[in-house]
Amino acid sequence: MQDNRQSFVTKWKPMFDVLHNNLYNNGNRERVKNVGTVAVGVLALFLSLSLLSCSQKLKENELAKIDNLAVSESHFVSAFKEYYYRSGRSLAPSERNKEAILEAEFSPYVLATYARGHGWDQDRSGQRRLEMIKRKVYAEEYREQFVLDTVRVTGQDIRELFVRFNTTLRASHLYAPDRKTADSLYTALQNGASFEQLAAETFRNRYLAQNGGDIGSFSVNDVDLAFENAAFELSIGEISEPVKTTQGYSIIKLTERKTKPIITQSQFASKRDHLKSIAQNRAEEMAIRRHLRQVTQKLQLDRQLLSRLWKQVSDQQEKFWSLTRGEQSLNIGSLAERDLSRHPEFTFTGKDFLRESYFTPDESRSRIYREFDFEQYVKGLAFRSYIIEQFKNTKAFEASAVQGSIDETFYNYLNNRVLDTLRANIKLTEEELKREFQRNRSQYKEALEINLARIVVSSKAEGERVIRKLQNGQHFKQVLKEHTINSEDLMTDGELGYQSIRKMGPMAPKVKDMQPGEIGGPYQYHSDKFYVYKCLARKQSRALSFEEARERVRQNLKRQKLEKEKQQLIERTKKKHNALVDLEKLENLTIKI
Repeated sequence: MQDNRQSFVTKWKPMFDVLHNNLYNNGNRERVKNVGTVAVGVLALFLSLSLLSCSQKLKENELAKIDNLAVSESHFVSAFKEYYYRSGRSLAPSERNKEAILEAEFSPYVLATYARGHGWDQDRSGQRRLEMIKRKVYAEEYREQFVLDTVRVTGQDIRELFVRFNTTLRASHLYAPDRKTADSLYTALQNGASFEQLAAETFRNRYLAQNGGDIGSFSVNDVDLAFENAAFELSIGEISEPVKTTQGYSIIKLTERKTKPIITQSQFASKRDHLKSIAQNRAEEMAIRRHLRQVTQKLQLDRQLLSRLWKQVSDQQEKFWSLTRGEQSLNIGSLAERDLSRHPEFTFTGKDFLRESYFTPDESRSRIYREFDFEQYVKGLAFRSYIIEQFKNTKAFEASAVQGSIDETFYNYLNNRVLDTLRANIKLTEEELKREFQRNRSQYKEALEINLARIVVSSKAEGERVIRKLQNGQHFKQVLKEHTINSEDLMTDGELGYQSIRKMGPMAPKVKDMQPGEIGGPYQYHSDKFYVYKCLARKQSRALSFEEARERVRQNLKRQKLEKEKQQLIERTKKKHNALVDLEKLENLTIKI
């Protein structure tokens, strides 16, 4: 048992780095060992006492506990499986790995306990966040139980999705921000207006205006799902009615369809399970959109009151963007008592608007500049209030799993609040920054940056045809227009801009030696995507001066200090609250994957 107790303090730290991806690097492993050695001295007696008595104080299914917060065996197994799949199924259920994961799951509870001890769960910020969390959880539960519960996909749905994956479409579109504008464009088309002329009048983007709204080639998951569904229903040359997307409305004209000539039954069978999962997710997304549309269509907005409210809000825009002092910081006068929106089963007043705005993240309001945006925002608040009221009237509202989800999310908030406080209190001197820079100068380099243009195609053979065209002198922009399946690249002539080689992942070794003007590829990115690159320019790697590296040095040193202070705070809080950890039970726990 003594060896196990020491391993709990010292062994988990390097593994914790892997699990949380941001704690330690090779340059400070020695520091970790030193901290671990000190921690052993502090915790040895504490752990020996708690572990000897844990069978009496921990419940049968608990592995670790502080106050009333416990990591149960089922909690731990679920967490282990999540790490296992994230690691690509390479994580072994060794003693060391199990201890690391238990600590990773238990530490947020420890920091949440510290936060509760300082009253952060009861102050204005804590209570505001708790109410925001409740709204999010209630809305998600309503969606899962009353919108998605009946969504099912058929064998035909799966087969059609398989065909889509093997099909490339090309289309043009006309965009409108609202239904009224979309209807006027559609009416103009029916009355004989040219699609290309309307595109020229509608789009500010030069490419779209000059090319009749052409968005290039696309396939599954390349465009908004509603757009995709509508496009696949069209025949070549056919024009759709206005289609509601997450960005507004689109009128679509299908201009091209290419399907692979041979699609075998064995190909379909090998991918069926994966396709079923994708089809289910897509069906659920469309079900959510339909439900939102059905409810909001019944929400009768008082547009006159809404305009008056928008005027008052826009006159107090700074207060509206940041309601941190409470809902009364925004004054809407007598409109607080008026009905902004009515539904056969629900009324949404100005007072409701104030309350729900206060319990909405500030960033969601900071993007509202127009009355149209404000109208969509109010509709969203009313919709959320409506479905939460509906959910509160069900038996599911009282379910322990719902409260458990709220609690877990709130503990995570408290954990992050402690870390934010520690981070804000870290002070670094100029001498510390310079010492860190001198000690690890090899880390502070400006990595090679490369500016590439790309053409994305759906097969290796097509990629090779693209390369032959480019090598024969055809202009890159023209080849891109003819072959790309990534419509966004048309807007930039395929240019990606300067990117650090460090951020290019598996493509980095393939492109790092490319010189300006050189063509490379085709490189397989996914099973159905191949990239052809042209190097436009390079910026060579070089060592940074201290002044150039200052901010990077500051962030690295700050991370190191934060981790050290966090671990010290965790150990102090464990000791203060008599935290219990049963490593013997953990060691004997069998994990079936």
